[in-house]
Parts: sequence; structure tokens; C-alpha cells
Amino acid sequence: MGFHLPYGPNGRSVAETGAEDTEENKLEGRTMKRATDRERFFSKVHIPHDEGCWVWTACVIGPRNTSRYGQFNVPSSNRWVGIPAHRWSYEFFTGKKIPIGLVMDHICKNQLCVRPDHLRVVTQRQNVLENSNSITAINLQKTHCKNGHEFSGNNFNKTKRGRVCRICQKLYMRQWRRGTQ
Repeated sequence: MGFHLPYGPNGRSVAETGAEDTEENKLEGRTMKRATDRERFFSKVHIPHDEGCWVWTACVIGPRNTSRYGQFNVPSSNRWVGIPAHRWSYEFFTGKKIPIGLVMDHICKNQLCVRPDHLRVVTQRQNVLENSNSITAINLQKTHCKNGHEFSGNNFNKTKRGRVCRICQKLYMRQWRRGTQ
């Protein structure tokens, strides 16, 4: 599924939709054209020539050095509302609403990417487990304990802190009872 700049979500060219999408506002007797959401969106995106990520270059929300996502402001009744840019991009270009309870996953792992074919709708659990940067995902990929015992069948217990190897737990308890841990 490729997205190309000259065409809108309905397959018509930008030239065809430009006049139709532009809103005209009257201000002090002059006619002013307000940019469409699509025009404003693309003015805030860097699109490389190599078919890579569409990188959001405007307002970014989120704490430094952690999850940071682009924010796109859209008009809503009598005020402007900020929404995540990647969510707006997905809904605008695919024409699909994101169901309640689901989240967007960046397939490319670039949180500032707003390219619709680099995004998919997933559950929060699926997003966390498939994101190789999360602690949960890293721990889930482990197949053996730190002493080399395999996590399979009945060889581990699930606790609040994660999986615990039963063999290592038995050895630790044996040493603890002897007072030699």
C-alpha cells in the first residue's frame, strides 16, 4: 500500500481538490484563504526522496529522551484541538477511524514518522510486546534464565516481578536453609 504525494485519499489529484478543499474567510472586506488541514499537515512534514519515513518537523509532545510524538492542531467547534500527528495522518489518508481501545504502532519504529503505510492499528499489549525497546518485550524474548535453564513447560513460575526459574529457585532455597546463600 503506497501513498504518493500528488494524490489525495480519494484518488483525485491535489490540483483537483485544492479549490474544493480551501475555505474562504471574509476579514475586513478582503477575501483570505485559510490553508486546508492537508496543506497545513504537509507544511510540517519532511518527505525524503527515498520512499522512507515522513518525518514530523513541527510541535512535538512528550518528555525529553523518551516517547515523543508529533502534535497536529485541528479546528473543533470554536477552538483548536491538538491530536497526535500520526493518528491524524492514518485516519485522513486511509479513511478509517481508529477503534476505541486500540493504539497506533509505528512499523518503522520512528515515533516522528507520520507516513500512513508505516502505521498500523494494534492492541496496547501487542504494541508493547513488539516494540523491541520496551523492557517487557526484551524480557519476553528471553528463552533461558541467567544460569542457562530454559523457560519452558513447568520450569518457571510467574511472579509480580516476572518469570522465575524453578531450578534456580530450588537451589537458592536449599542454600538459604543451609545458611550458605
